[in-house]
Amino acid sequence: MKQFFTLIFAGMVCAASAQQKIALKRDFSLNESAPYEPGVLIVKLKPAHRNLMVNGKVQHPALSAVMNTLKAASINRIFPLATPPATLRNAQGNELVDLSLMYQISCNGTNIPFAIKQLQKTCLFEYVEPKYIMQTFYTPNDPSLGQCYHLGKINAYTAWDTQKGDTNVVIGIVDSGTDWDHPDLAPNLKLNWADPINGVDDDNDGYIDNFRGWDISENDNNPVVDNSSHGSHVSGCAAAATDNNIGVAGTGFNCKFLPIKASKQASTTQIDNGYEAIVYAADHGCDIINCSWGGAGGSTFGQDVINYATFNQDALVVVSAGNTSTEQDIYPGAYENVLAVAATGSSDARASYSTFGYWVDVCAPGTNVYSTYYNNTYSNQSGTSMSSPVTAGAAAIVKSQFPAYTAKQVGERIRMTSDYVYNLPQNINIMNKIGKGRVNMGNAISAATPAVRFENILLTDNNDNTFVIGDTINVTGILRNYLDPTVNLSVTMSSTSTAVTVLNSTVSPGVINTLDSFDVSPTPYSLYVKPNAPKNTKVILKFTFTDGTYDDWQYITLTVNVDYINVMVNQTWTTISSRGRIGYNNDNQVEGLGFVYKQDDNLMYESALMIGRSTSSVSDEFRGTSGSPNDDDFVSQVTVQKVPNVLSDFDLYGKFNDNAAVPQIKVDVTHKAFAWDDAGFDKFVIVEYTITNKNTTSLSNIYAGIATDWDIQTYANNKSAEDQNLKMGYSWCTDAGGLFAGTKLLTTGSFKHYALDNINGGGGGIDIANGYSTSEKYTSLSTNRATAGGTGTGNDVIDVVSSGPFTIPVGDSIKVAFALLAGDSLGDLLANALAAQIKYDGIISAGIYDGTGQVTSIRVFPNPTKDRLYIASEEKIVTITVYDVAGKLIAALPSNGSALQIVDLTTLPLGVYAVKTETKTAVQITRVLKQ
Repeated sequence: MKQFFTLIFAGMVCAASAQQKIALKRDFSLNESAPYEPGVLIVKLKPAHRNLMVNGKVQHPALSAVMNTLKAASINRIFPLATPPATLRNAQGNELVDLSLMYQISCNGTNIPFAIKQLQKTCLFEYVEPKYIMQTFYTPNDPSLGQCYHLGKINAYTAWDTQKGDTNVVIGIVDSGTDWDHPDLAPNLKLNWADPINGVDDDNDGYIDNFRGWDISENDNNPVVDNSSHGSHVSGCAAAATDNNIGVAGTGFNCKFLPIKASKQASTTQIDNGYEAIVYAADHGCDIINCSWGGAGGSTFGQDVINYATFNQDALVVVSAGNTSTEQDIYPGAYENVLAVAATGSSDARASYSTFGYWVDVCAPGTNVYSTYYNNTYSNQSGTSMSSPVTAGAAAIVKSQFPAYTAKQVGERIRMTSDYVYNLPQNINIMNKIGKGRVNMGNAISAATPAVRFENILLTDNNDNTFVIGDTINVTGILRNYLDPTVNLSVTMSSTSTAVTVLNSTVSPGVINTLDSFDVSPTPYSLYVKPNAPKNTKVILKFTFTDGTYDDWQYITLTVNVDYINVMVNQTWTTISSRGRIGYNNDNQVEGLGFVYKQDDNLMYESALMIGRSTSSVSDEFRGTSGSPNDDDFVSQVTVQKVPNVLSDFDLYGKFNDNAAVPQIKVDVTHKAFAWDDAGFDKFVIVEYTITNKNTTSLSNIYAGIATDWDIQTYANNKSAEDQNLKMGYSWCTDAGGLFAGTKLLTTGSFKHYALDNINGGGGGIDIANGYSTSEKYTSLSTNRATAGGTGTGNDVIDVVSSGPFTIPVGDSIKVAFALLAGDSLGDLLANALAAQIKYDGIISAGIYDGTGQVTSIRVFPNPTKDRLYIASEEKIVTITVYDVAGKLIAALPSNGSALQIVDLTTLPLGVYAVKTETKTAVQITRVLKQ
């Protein structure tokens, strides 16, 4: 069903391991522009912590401490009747969802971003998310413009000639309630005869007298509409009684509907418990579940619920696309494994109000749909709220005709048998963005067609899996056929993006039988990231399926030339960003690895460079004045990039300034990173910063350092200390077998170390629980505090290791370098600190990185080369010119403003060339072989 997937490189929160391949999945980081309920959080426990709650009491000291800090009133299971699934996967190999691990935390008055950060740090949860507010999607309109035109438009009468629906097929209507005694709804209401209204839970399902459905929001058996008639109209669109000489016809004809009210009595358009209601519908036998509501906030919780309905309970979730009139992601429609429905009018043109995008699956009439209304009346209504239940009723007819179909097969038959609508002038500019076509019920129960989807998609560059310039990306996965067998299937990948070149574009499986699959891994799709790719470019890949008259499409997106790099060559994996962050590229552990030791334990919450001038001027990317979000003072000038391994087994280079700081210190920072994989030198990563004064006057009292919030195993049991001789601040977990991690100053400047207690009032030092002020940052950069963690088992700690004070003349630079280390014990950590110093001293002796500002050499590498050259100097490169063997000028490249430039030789034939590099003080000609 879902045709469009977005790839975002999500950071691993307290990860058990880092993935070698990048799977296509949504990153549901906090969307602060989407409305969410104040003081309410949705969390999912990791399975290992299943028994954290006993008799409603938290049995974990770290979580208890955070709950106290947040003044949390309660933590309750969202689905108290749920039990763990008996197996990990269903018959089709899809992973099942464990609802028993999901909780809701109430912490009234608490800053939600701050609360999320504190709960994430416990490492107990798979995710911590807000509870987004969902709204219904309909627009009242003139009731005189037509009655039930939509039934003819979608060819319902032809379908009913063959299939009028099975009364055992049930459509769940998750909405604002229904009108159960409406003469056109009552005959098709699904009644639970196993639990009559007698005050007893006769069927032992945990709900007393749920005879006519359930009100999830009010927790009672009265799902009748209160302030909004939305649910009454939606119910009739899908399931109004048909052929009864009364009123209108629902597309589901004889199929039953189960009302599940998900809005509170005081609400008019807000859906308060939509996802909980989806679970109720799935657990109570609904084959189709309609959701005519949504919002801009997406969450892993929401995707989990959709997956539970689809895979655990084999129910198709049909969802309205939204009424934003724009191209944007609206949830639950934009989740995977739903059937998302846009709205059209009588001409099949997109309704002006309908949301659109590649994630939409089909469209259906939504304008002026005549249906049942509250208090035994009828009304015309418009919106994707109407197009969705019209489609849900059609899906129920398909399920009646093909009772053995899975939920995915029902959705695919609706999608694949729809009518093409992009030949209309009004739809040309939204090509493929209102789904495969407009629903055709007649075709859906009679037409033969394959339905192939590209699933389990993985992307890898056979390196660090951060896709940057020069990378070749392999795209693998499974081509799964849900419907009729293919004969000679071919699937082609293409892209209109100028940032990439598609290399291997076509896979030809030929025959794929029903519910069989074809693995493309032996001959993967591939693409090349071109040197001209702008930073963080979103690339849309289109997959075109052809087999005779069968044609289809599917889209995925990925981000290339990302502004961070994952370092994964030794026993300490981390991420280096383009603007001074380490471990993660963004707040809340998004886009990055953290600091993973031995591919097992993530020891870091966040880390970043800080440069301080005074108590009123610090430029940094660490904790903000109000605690969240983090400060964001640095601006990338040269995106961090991997360069050939000249000085280590993984060399990185980039450049940024502090132009976003208020006030600015006015510095440029060239940063490098190094890592080795040889034994004895494989438990650290080195970062180096050359800081240049861009002012017209000298800078004084400058300190530069790295602040790291270490979360080593049980973060509440951490302590910090220092080793003055090794110029290292370090932290460890006091648990049995606790690990160590630290930051060591490698350059010759004065060593400073300040250990902070992150909670418990600062433990006598700086208290940053409610924010890390500029004055506090400068204090921690410029003064000493040897230890943190108190006298007990420990605390949540932050370490700041810095060097200074420096005076930097106008146009001059200073250099500071640090090693981030890990170890099994203090002795191991000390040995790794010495090893890091040895390696860094070796870099200094190489000459090119001597920090004097003078050119000691210009390096051109690799040589020979296949397609690219790196030219590096400590001085800014002015021009690069390339000549052939006859002395003919091939190319003249202006400076990119840095001391490192990439030359693309892809278009040149094989042979020998002369490359002339000019700086302000030197000229060098290098003979280069392209082979």
